[in-house]
Amino acid sequence: MREIGNGRIRALAGLNRLCSLAPLAHLSTINEATGDGTPAQSRNLHTIAMLMIGVMRELATVLNDLRGAGIRTRLDDPAPWSGLEGIRKRWFKEPAVKMRNGVAFHLGDKTQAVRGLAHVQALTDSVPFCRLESRHPNRAQFVEAHYPLGDAVLMAAVGLESKEVWAVLDDVKRDSSEATRLLHMIWLDLLRQCGANIELA
Repeated sequence: MREIGNGRIRALAGLNRLCSLAPLAHLSTINEATGDGTPAQSRNLHTIAMLMIGVMRELATVLNDLRGAGIRTRLDDPAPWSGLEGIRKRWFKEPAVKMRNGVAFHLGDKTQAVRGLAHVQALTDSVPFCRLESRHPNRAQFVEAHYPLGDAVLMAAVGLESKEVWAVLDDVKRDSSEATRLLHMIWLDLLRQCGANIELA
């Protein structure tokens, strides 16, 4: 039970991060089909998405530990855990692992940057170095900026293509909310077994 308890604490910390990041992503929503949005919106959405991808990969590790601790056998209703199994497996596969290890929580090293830059330079479609928007034309310090080249180089260095990145972003949007819902059901199951009287508003 101690291993399950440890896993629950780690999962709760992960859920806190996902629940905080999700509304921030909504506030920075841009038109994905056209890329329309201010430089600040594009930058913020990209950064939040990278953080959510990293947290989802970390959460998958916690789910793996809970699985090894036998949490399924402790549940009165194992159905929510069955749903989490698909999420756990998905985030242990590529390209999610590449994005977590090479981009989401890291800024690479000089070797990675050189390798990625060479790849980006070979692309037929150019990657903008910077997008600027001045909210106060007479005050340069209030310029909003987004530097797409930096992340493009890091992703290229670990072998990520644009279509793979968008696929992982689709996964994180779906799996972050679903993991939150299913883990909540599991926590309620375990609390009721301890005799807790739970009423949902």
